[in-house]
Order: sequence, then structure tokens, then C-alpha cells
Amino acid sequence: MLLAVGGCDDEQGVGSPGHRDAPAPSISASGSASSPGASFRVRSRYATTDAVDAVPGREFRVSFSLSGTTAPGRTLNHLGLTPDGQMITAANPAATTRSGEVVIGQSQVGLYAGSRVRGMSPAPHGAARQAIYGDADERTVAWLETTSTDMYQMDWRVYGFDRAAGRTVLLGDSAAVAKGRKMPIPPGSSMLSVGTDRVYWTTAVPTTGQPEFGAQVLGRSVTGSRAAEVVAERAKLPAAAGSDLYYVRSADVSPGFPADRYEIRKVTGGRDDLLTTGPLTKEQQVTALTAEPGRVAWIVSAPAPEPNASLFVLDTATGDATEVTLGDDGTSMTLSSSPRYVCWSNGSGGGDAGQYALDVRTQRLWRLGEAPGLSLVFAAGDYVAWSKLGAEPQKPDQNSLTVARLAATDG
Repeated sequence: MLLAVGGCDDEQGVGSPGHRDAPAPSISASGSASSPGASFRVRSRYATTDAVDAVPGREFRVSFSLSGTTAPGRTLNHLGLTPDGQMITAANPAATTRSGEVVIGQSQVGLYAGSRVRGMSPAPHGAARQAIYGDADERTVAWLETTSTDMYQMDWRVYGFDRAAGRTVLLGDSAAVAKGRKMPIPPGSSMLSVGTDRVYWTTAVPTTGQPEFGAQVLGRSVTGSRAAEVVAERAKLPAAAGSDLYYVRSADVSPGFPADRYEIRKVTGGRDDLLTTGPLTKEQQVTALTAEPGRVAWIVSAPAPEPNASLFVLDTATGDATEVTLGDDGTSMTLSSSPRYVCWSNGSGGGDAGQYALDVRTQRLWRLGEAPGLSLVFAAGDYVAWSKLGAEPQKPDQNSLTVARLAATDG
């Protein structure tokens, strides 16, 4: 995702072309209806086609915007949003081609707040790496870098930044688990998640049998004071909520697991328990997971060619869920959450390029914008951020990212 630094318009509303000025819809009640094979109850259902455009100055106020480029000639790749409304962003030099191979330059990762940038990257060493995933809480920012330009193989390094001390530490290096072998991208990607005292991420891991590689969720202290540990075997999509860690288990990471269902599990203090389970049809997968205290949300993809993937938002105390039907196959979705919002978009997918926010308090669904091919949205704290395309989207300097604070309304 290559977007960008523009002017800082702190807390100002802006115009909204094409706004559908209709009353905000509430999610329709559907009673208690457990899906066959699911242990949770779907209490309400919704569809993205019913979303209403969020109005600047009413539902949100723009804090600042970032252009898709920054001097000297670097494009910006947005990785995540902090609870206090700063973007975790990688500034990348233009890639070159050498002997027919793409050669990347070293990412410089920073916290962006309008025109203010706080650098976090350590001094570059070794081969150039590009930062591709990030996450943060109030104390810690973490991100993952790779040298790979291959769609099927990936090495990684994970870094953590102490926001108070201004110190960056190396939390993990794939060389420690690769055993000299080239490792594939693990199912569900290597997106990471920051918890109260740990950073979590997924890695492929060599095996002695078949399949050739398995998948593990690793965790390490945010300070790097203790060694990285295996938190869950045969697992993907780690999502931290405070001191709790949630993950997905399904047949793509757990050989012998039933192909027609998935589990979402919870790890607390070393105890690994089943939270909930749901059905999968042929070619379906859980493709994204996010968590907040008391709430977990995930996406189940849709078999081609029907773009009818589902988002589920589960109250972990009651076992009740909201289901949202998406106008997309769900295979490349971005999903994030805050105490109030669950947000999603389809990245570079070819389906519905809308950027959506479900207000879990008011049970309203908002459409923030649309960005075909560059659809990106984040939620954290009281903030949301989403991408916008310029007149010529192939030129990064014409694209932008809006960071906005939620309006203090009771509606």
C-alpha cells in the first residue's frame, strides 16, 4: 500500500462528495439463530450495501492527512494506527531492477502526526528490508520487515519500539527458526499484534515430515528482555486484547484438523482454551482476526465466484454475534478494531473497495470512503484512518490517507 506527508488540518471537518444523507440504519434483529456447526449465536445481521456515508463534522473530525510520498522521493506504506491517532508508516525508496530482479531499498519506519515525524528504525544493517506490517498500543510500536519480493517465500525481522524511552529493539529474526531453509509465507500472513506485555506474530516453521512446513504463533516480551516463545502450535492470525491472545486453528495450519470447521482459541497465562467454533465450506478460510477486551471479530472468505464473505463480531461474555455480509470474497481484507469500532476494507482486492466502520455501541454501519486497488482502513483508540485516491492513482503523490477522530455524539 503506497499512499502519503500533506498538510495538518487539526480537528477540522471537510466536504464529503456523494454523501447519501439518509438516517443511520440500525442492525436488524434476527433473534437467536446459531449457524449449523457454529457454537455462537447470530443475534443480528447486516450487509455493507446498507451502510450510510459518515459525515465530516458530525460522525468524525479530520485530524490530519498524509500524502502518498515524502522527501526525498520516498513513497509511504501505512502499517497501523496508534490509540492516540498517529500513523505507523514506512518511507520506502523507489525499487530498482537488477538483472531482471526487483531490488528494494531499506524502509524507514516512523510515527507520523501530520507534519511531525518520529523516527523509530534502527541503523540499517545487512540486506535491505521493507516494512510490511505494524501494530501498536499506548506504550509499544512493533513492525515486521522482510527482504523478500517473492509472493510465496518470506524471511522476517520483528522490531519493537518503546515510545517512552525512544528505544528500538530486535524482537525476532526468522534465521532463528528457518534452519537455513527458505520459508513460505504462513497461511493468514505474518501480521503481528501488540498485547500488554508481548508482541505476537505467525511464522512458518520447518518440519521433519509432511507437510514440509508448519505454522506457529510466537510471542516475545515488548522489551526483548526474555527470549521469544512458541505461544501456539498449528495456529494463525494472532490477535491480542490486553494480556489475552486469540488465534485461529483450521486445516490449513493443522494437518488432520476437520476441513469443514475452524476454531478460535484464547490463551491466557499459559492456558489455551476453545472460545468458539464455526463451519467452513469448500475453499472457505478465516482470513482476518482482531480482538478487544470482551470482543473478537473475524472474516470468513467466500468461495469464488460469489463475493459474499462474512464478518462476525462476537461478544465473548454472552456468545452472541453480529454478522455482516460483505460485497467481497474476503481473501485480502484488512481488519482492525478499537473499543468502539470494527473497521475493514479489501486492500488490493478486486471486489467491494469500500472502507467501513461498524459502531459496536450504537449498532450503526458507516461507509468512510472507497479506494479501488488501495482500500485501507485502521481503527485505534478514538481514531480511524482510511485511504483516498487522487485523480491519477498510479501516481503515489496524488493519493492520501485521512486520520480522523470520532465525534463525541450519542447518536
